[in-house]
Amino acid sequence: RPRGSPPRLLASMLHLAACTVLAVLAGLCKESGLTLLVFIAGIELCSPHPSHSGRRRGIAVALTALVIFVLVGFLRYQITQGTGAAFGYVDTPVQYQESRVVRAWTYMYQHAFYARLLVLPGKLSWDYSY
Repeated sequence: RPRGSPPRLLASMLHLAACTVLAVLAGLCKESGLTLLVFIAGIELCSPHPSHSGRRRGIAVALTALVIFVLVGFLRYQITQGTGAAFGYVDTPVQYQESRVVRAWTYMYQHAFYARLLVLPGKLSWDYSY
């Protein structure tokens, strides 16, 4: 490392603190903003590290990011009192289904659909409602 630069762990933690602030600000707008911390953890775990100490640092940063994600998510849940929004049947008919199997498969399909869009964003639209 160049002379006068902060230690790598300190620099990583400063970057993580900045990402936490950005995730909280983004989370005020929409829940998906909180996923920045999970993304950071994934990058740290998937990045090649030339030394054993670099690998340990990456794991430490990833675990710290995931712990912060859980804490921020819990705080957001406490502030918003969960997900009990009063949407009508027309808005979200799935939540009114009696069968847990139907609800589970529908929500899994939605998550798979959005995961596919993250990997293959060929046809993006501003609204994917039915």
